[in-house]
Amino acid sequence: MFNMKPDLLNVTASELQRLLTDGRITSLDLVRQYHNQIFKHNDRLKAMISISPLPHLEMIAVKLDDERRRGVVRSALHGIPFIVKDAMDTSSEFQLESTNGGWAFVGSQPRETARVVRMTVDAGMILMGKANLSQFGNWKASGMSGGWSARGGQTQSAYVRGGVVNDGIYGHSNPSGSSTGSAVAVSAGFAPVSIGADFNGSLTNPATRAALFTIRTTPGIVSEHGAFPFSKNRDSVGPMAKSVEDLVGLLNVVVDLSHSEVPDRGYNTSLSRDWKDISFGTLNPSHWRLPEAVQKPQPGALDQIIRETLAAYKKISTLAKLVVGLVSLVSDETLDESMNDVLATIKNDFSTLFEAYTNGLVTPKVKTLAELINFNETNRDIELPDYSPRQDKLTQSLEDANSLTDAEYHRLDVKATASAADDAIDKMLREHNVNVIIGPADSRLPDVVALASRYCRVC
Repeated sequence: MFNMKPDLLNVTASELQRLLTDGRITSLDLVRQYHNQIFKHNDRLKAMISISPLPHLEMIAVKLDDERRRGVVRSALHGIPFIVKDAMDTSSEFQLESTNGGWAFVGSQPRETARVVRMTVDAGMILMGKANLSQFGNWKASGMSGGWSARGGQTQSAYVRGGVVNDGIYGHSNPSGSSTGSAVAVSAGFAPVSIGADFNGSLTNPATRAALFTIRTTPGIVSEHGAFPFSKNRDSVGPMAKSVEDLVGLLNVVVDLSHSEVPDRGYNTSLSRDWKDISFGTLNPSHWRLPEAVQKPQPGALDQIIRETLAAYKKISTLAKLVVGLVSLVSDETLDESMNDVLATIKNDFSTLFEAYTNGLVTPKVKTLAELINFNETNRDIELPDYSPRQDKLTQSLEDANSLTDAEYHRLDVKATASAADDAIDKMLREHNVNVIIGPADSRLPDVVALASRYCRVC
């Protein structure tokens, strides 16, 4: 045995697993190297809110290395480090805070560990710590910078020199959110894989800007139990990784195999390695892009995105079974109306969901949404600084709590889903006989996916 030092920026979990299997490295080596990488770079990147103590990590790694020597390998990711978004609860055994990015939750220990975290550690994975995020899943304030939380500060992209500048809340310098830290941490070599959560591009946008693979799973396929609630039926928990192989591997660890939409033997059985098996519909990159209100134009940047997106379409057309050019998906007016409908249901639900969440805490500082708002006002210097001084989404949620009748709620919920799924994604898949719809990475497409994916099988 020798103390091998893999390239943490590029090595995948699958490659590390082969090294572990061959005895060329140990999990103890890995946690020490990843822990050192975190402390070397996190002060600048602010990708992590809470870091597991090294003695705790070493104890777990030694146990898992011993199991491996005895022929006990719990899963394909046995002994592999990972990071989870700080929206997932961890009980006291993990020695980590669960804050959702807010100071009101510091010291408020959850009674239970989020099911997705429990599943990963039961599979022999090692939790390096909790990742920074857009506070409360970006449900604190309008105009809040992607990847900012009062507790963790402003997450910085590992690929942007000089850090976030004033180019819009999702400008080119911004690492995007809300699962920001989960993405930046993997790109910075803090762990080979991570877990985030999504409502409206919170997985896809930050993963794209960190050059990672991710998937917004259909809600319910991965348990949201023990995760900070955002929406009653549209939240989604999903993995991030540097390769499709790792993405599928982690997805297989965390999915509910009894769910009707999950393949009996996991997603490896559905993994195609041949482009000739897949048909694509493509979206117009000149239209499907972030608006100037959130991403200030940069000279030449949009032209480059459009040019390279079209070049990618052309390349894919030489490989795929079929590529249908520039399909129509949904009008801007319909999309805006649908998003407003969904936001109305979230404002209706958030206060109730928040109280249900705080009931799961041992020593909560705040129990109701009104108490959270008051805590933030009382502690303006840390919760509402000049960098991000508003909490209007929280106050609107308090004002609109339970404002919809059951009939109104149902009508808005069904209407929003139909406009983005039945009349958009599903319709385009069916009419053009394609398997996948693709578009530019930084676009309004996540809005549609979020609206549709309550029922969509392929989102």
